[in-house]
Amino acid sequence: MAALEEKTREIEKFQQDINNALMHPHTRPLQEIEELIERGKNFNVEVPELEHLEQVSHQIKWIEQAVRKRDQYMTLTDCRELVAGAEKLGLSDTNEHLVHFKELARHGDAWEMKAKELMSVEAVHYQQLEALSAQASRFPVSPDTLAAVDAILTKQREAQKRIQTLYEKSKDVEMKNRPKYKDIRDLMESLEHLTSRPIGAIDLEREQKRHEDWMRKGKKLFGKANAPLHILRSHMEYVEKRNSYCFDLEDSYRPPVEPSSRDNSPEGLLENPGNPTNMWGPKSRKRDVFCICRHSEAGMMIECEVCHEWYHGKCLKIARGKVKEFDKYTCPICDWRQKIPRDAARPKLEDLQDWHAEIATLPFQPEEEEVLESIINQATAFRDFLHGFTNAACTTTEEVPTLIFYLRKIEGAEVLLTFETNFFRQEIHKWAPVAPEPPPILEQSLSTRKPRPTKQQKIMAQLGVNRPEDLPEHLRPKHIGATKRKSVDAQPQPGPGQPASMQPAPPTSSSGQPPSTGPTLAQMTEPNAAPYPFSANYSLPASDSTPAFAPTSSSAFLPHAAASQSPSFLPRSPPPQPDLETSLFSPPRFGHDPQFASSSPRQNLDDVFADLTNQEIDPEADNQPMENTHANEALEALVVSNGSSRAASVQDESVQNGDHGEPQDEPKLDGTNGDLEDEEL
Repeated sequence: MAALEEKTREIEKFQQDINNALMHPHTRPLQEIEELIERGKNFNVEVPELEHLEQVSHQIKWIEQAVRKRDQYMTLTDCRELVAGAEKLGLSDTNEHLVHFKELARHGDAWEMKAKELMSVEAVHYQQLEALSAQASRFPVSPDTLAAVDAILTKQREAQKRIQTLYEKSKDVEMKNRPKYKDIRDLMESLEHLTSRPIGAIDLEREQKRHEDWMRKGKKLFGKANAPLHILRSHMEYVEKRNSYCFDLEDSYRPPVEPSSRDNSPEGLLENPGNPTNMWGPKSRKRDVFCICRHSEAGMMIECEVCHEWYHGKCLKIARGKVKEFDKYTCPICDWRQKIPRDAARPKLEDLQDWHAEIATLPFQPEEEEVLESIINQATAFRDFLHGFTNAACTTTEEVPTLIFYLRKIEGAEVLLTFETNFFRQEIHKWAPVAPEPPPILEQSLSTRKPRPTKQQKIMAQLGVNRPEDLPEHLRPKHIGATKRKSVDAQPQPGPGQPASMQPAPPTSSSGQPPSTGPTLAQMTEPNAAPYPFSANYSLPASDSTPAFAPTSSSAFLPHAAASQSPSFLPRSPPPQPDLETSLFSPPRFGHDPQFASSSPRQNLDDVFADLTNQEIDPEADNQPMENTHANEALEALVVSNGSSRAASVQDESVQNGDHGEPQDEPKLDGTNGDLEDEEL
């Protein structure tokens, strides 16, 4: 019993110590609180204050841990766990450490969300990523997200550094120190994988375009303007190889020889067939070369009847079946009228030298430089060799075979030596002419291949259409409609009351009657004259003295022409005539006879045909016979209506005067050629 009372007094004293400690828990050291907790556990009695003291102990430990974590880098996960632990311990929300780490966690979450948003878009904003990467040292972030951001920025930084290095090298004074075009091309292709180009890529791309413009100029020189850029080097290598045979200085002049397949058997071969040493004589003969390509015998070959040189059928595009059609064949070297088939244009040596001189201004080293120098050196060496022929005092007939031989080599090369080609052609024609006229001066050598059909031409061939206007609406080019409107707008607008493309008639005579002469439809002679609205190409010259719609008095087919005067078109105010429809040929200000029913006056005769037809003038049909179009039908109807009204008016006059004559004859418009012919109605 005494022991129990002692135990009770100790517990009461312990509770008093705990209450004192709980009054100011954060002012006491952690070790003292832990000793109190240890004493309470030794009692083996449940003390309510002990649980509270243990919670206070954990809070003090969290605060000490938070103080240490302030000076350490924390990930976003660690920061979240630290805040969650404080909330679990029931730490006050006003605790400065808890407030601090909550703020850090909030910034970390915002950084995480912004980084993922920037990386998810197609066009990455690298400047913002750089700013986020710099903020990662101040905020708790996720290591995986930071690694993804750094990976993107690393590629960007490496590309930017490489761009800056190559751009600085491109400004080097020494050409050999400048970067090669291949390196620039590979770098720009690698940048295509990046969603946004680094700083300096635009400047480097501008320099690349300048270099590629130089390459495009070379493609144009070689006749490969539409080919890709990489074709330039491969074609130049072909040109270099071809010229190495044609400009070979060791291939000097030799008399014409037969190909080995046509040679006779060597002497002594049949007499001593077992001795291989004497098969081809004491010394083996060098293999002969032929044709403009300067290659050995191969395939079908044909001989020129003039120079007796053998040519490959493949080089001259001569099919095996066509050889039998030739009784005698003359090569293009002897007869300049024969065309040499060429798959590409041949640039002038001078143009290649100018093109090579531009290399010093390029920002990069071109891949074609060595090949270009080799081509120029080959052609220059051969030109220097030909100086002995081109600078000779005079040429004789004996030198013609030599001139033909070297002209053959020049024509076979893929570089044009303009002066030498013209010189040899003129000299050969001078001493051994084949064509009746001398050869023209050659300024360029273009490809003889047929141009490839365009996409529109292929579609027209598939549909069997000859004109683009006949294509379906969805396949028709857009500019056709605009061309139609432009051609219609380009036509000259006649004055009021005056037909289009017609000149005013001469003034009336003093007697008040209009003269018997007037304008006629005559074929146009001016090439630039404005076309008439329908397909016939005619104009009315002012100097013509033939009436337009009335017969002349001297006509043998119209005996009644003198009895009735046919009016001509007056300049401004023609008097109304009974035999003309005033609604068409009189201006609106003139009155009309009430006994005649007529349509409303028209200011422009051109509008009549423009309303009846809306077709484009085919320029190819200018010199062709006029077709029977809607405009022609309208014009014929107009002539017939005029003839009917004129016949009625003449008949009325005859009735009034007591003369019952036949109606007057009217001219008729022939639909085949568009001319006015006088026929009896």
